[in-house]
Amino acid sequence: MADADEISNALFAEGIQAFGRGDLHAARDAFDRAALTASADPALANRRAHSLTNCANAATNLGDHVGALAMLGTALDLCDESPDGSLAGLRPLILTARAPALMAIGDYDGAGTALEHALVILDADPPPVGEEDRVTLLISALMSLTMLASNREDWPRANELGTRCLTVVTAHRPELAGVPLMNLADIALHTGRPELALDFGVQALAAFEHNGDAGGAAEMRRALGQMHLRAERFDEAEPLLITAQEFFEAAGLPHQAAAGLDMLGLLAAARGETDTATARFAASAALFDRVGQPVEAAEARGRQGMVAYLAGNRAEGEALLTATAAVQAGHGLPVRAAQLHIAMATLFEQSEDPALLARAADLAVPAALAIDAVAHTLTSGRQRDQWRRNVAEPAVAVAFRVAARSGNGPLVAQLVEARCAGSTLEHRTEPASPPQGMEGLMYPAQAPVSIGTALADAAAGPGLTVGLPPRLALTPDGGIALDVHLDRAVERYGVPVRAEGTIPSW
Repeated sequence: MADADEISNALFAEGIQAFGRGDLHAARDAFDRAALTASADPALANRRAHSLTNCANAATNLGDHVGALAMLGTALDLCDESPDGSLAGLRPLILTARAPALMAIGDYDGAGTALEHALVILDADPPPVGEEDRVTLLISALMSLTMLASNREDWPRANELGTRCLTVVTAHRPELAGVPLMNLADIALHTGRPELALDFGVQALAAFEHNGDAGGAAEMRRALGQMHLRAERFDEAEPLLITAQEFFEAAGLPHQAAAGLDMLGLLAAARGETDTATARFAASAALFDRVGQPVEAAEARGRQGMVAYLAGNRAEGEALLTATAAVQAGHGLPVRAAQLHIAMATLFEQSEDPALLARAADLAVPAALAIDAVAHTLTSGRQRDQWRRNVAEPAVAVAFRVAARSGNGPLVAQLVEARCAGSTLEHRTEPASPPQGMEGLMYPAQAPVSIGTALADAAAGPGLTVGLPPRLALTPDGGIALDVHLDRAVERYGVPVRAEGTIPSW
């Protein structure tokens, strides 16, 4: 059996080298052969499980999420079958590796369960692994948990996890600062802090380049391109997006190439290049379908639907947009679905058709209520203010406007009552610009920020959440302001938008 030991060990080392130089196909092949060779000897169960886990990591990066999950399932079975518990130290590694594949196929609950389990194991005293391995796995788990919380729009949790991750990385593995900085850039961007997001992004790119991480640098270039795209700096966005796309296509990474096509489609749409945008969104959706990422595929089709609607193909566009919102809500992404409904309302309000204007109001008001409610989950007063100014108030402005345009006087009156009663549904005299056209599907400067400043900013943020407002009684006999729309918000998005109880408006 010495031959199996020597051969599997050599193949394992070959896989590590291939992974290090970015050759994921060669890495996957080497780890696969190492696992197969080790399976010949029960004494090599540890190497087999480790090889399967590394092979699954390569498969995940190549977009084969189903294959990765199958390999990781086998690795977990080996841990369970270990008679002396000697493979216990591999369990957090395997659980952490499962999360990206589960997220990719839309199983956010499964990913969260795996990561939280890994975190419990790693925080145990004593941990089942050495300190160096514990720190490495802890960083990986925190990175993935941050991404998961961001996907769910759970911004307080994302900020907490992202900050902890950056703290651990800064103390123990500063060469890995690129990913937590990239995650914090994403959090800042989606909580209404674009300048801070850009600062984090520039630092993340510098960290990736300094450490020779070509894949991380390409991913960050694409993220920076998206930031410039949102700010309508198209000439700055284009070279970043193209450079990143060239890397992902050359590296044979279909899921990353799909994301790049999606961004390039947005660039074309923003420039009015309808045919190019449509082709890129369709190609992106097809690639996402191929690698088993249903949410991303649906969102690319949603952007294709927006282009179709704006080009006059309204039935096709509306069908694609409606299907996208259903996929988002069905996969536990209610805020994305609400933001998409706001974008759809801005399309419908361009019509003079009373029925279409009424539908715009039916979409916009519950969506605005759900988006506004997110502020009550944020523990930082600064974050709450930024969310309201940059995200919630533009949505509320759409709700007020379409309610007025639809001629629904009672609805407008109830929106005003909600504002006057102290709700955060504040309709400003000069409202922030609401998302229009393609901007509504882009999912949504101070001085440069150092890592130390970023940590200080995050540390200054924690505090108490502000409770949801109660329902507003309009009359003594129990009429409630916005009652139908409050119920629709809960039904459509599954999030609480009002506290229990009522207060009188008189």
